[in-house]
Amino acid sequence: MDRAARDLLGAVAEEMAAVREGVETLSVLTSRLIRTALPGEQAKALAEAQAFDLLVQRLDGLRDVLTALAADTAPDVAIQAVTLSEMGARLGRRDLPATDTPEPGDCLLFG
Repeated sequence: MDRAARDLLGAVAEEMAAVREGVETLSVLTSRLIRTALPGEQAKALAEAQAFDLLVQRLDGLRDVLTALAADTAPDVAIQAVTLSEMGARLGRRDLPATDTPEPGDCLLFG
């Protein structure tokens, strides 16, 4: 891969990190707003807000892959940074089961 392509991948990884910080900020804001919701609506809103946590994890995975590619890491090695099963499978990682769906009773937390 030429230098310009590696530089571009690195720049995209940095942009992805900045977007991730924005999503994290929205997650914190959403948590504060949920506390002001009516008691009967809080549980549903909390469950729906957990989507922010998954977005942050996906952005982290993509950033890590792009950073590895920018460092001239082989693509099959770079995708090992992806730990979310469904996303890893979409990107070509074959060693993970293709599901990120939590098992019933799993505790899902976000901050």
